[in-house]
Amino acid sequence: MKDCLNFKESQSMDDPIYYKPPDEALNVIGTLQQDNIPEPIKTLLEREFSRWESIIIDGVQESLQDIKSSFELSQAEKWQKSMDAVERWLQNYNHYVQHTIDKIQAPEPRIRRKRLKKY
Repeated sequence: MKDCLNFKESQSMDDPIYYKPPDEALNVIGTLQQDNIPEPIKTLLEREFSRWESIIIDGVQESLQDIKSSFELSQAEKWQKSMDAVERWLQNYNHYVQHTIDKIQAPEPRIRRKRLKKY
């Protein structure tokens, strides 16, 4: 995974609180509006994307800030904890995708169960 990170992406770890995702990641909703997606599904995707985006990004930023502010950790330990935080982000992203697919394929039940966040 270390090889997958490029310099531009790794800069986000310098100041995770001030990190803003690249513009292309924010254009997802704009792309949805241009496609011929039925309106109820488009609305669902916009709502789910907005909700999960904030959950995932906030969780990653908090994790990376905690790691960065830990003075007792060595650089190797900080690197490993950062990699673990990114791995958790990927798991959350996969959970988000599956959750959204499930919502598209099945209509919402009348009684909504609260799902637990994974961090």
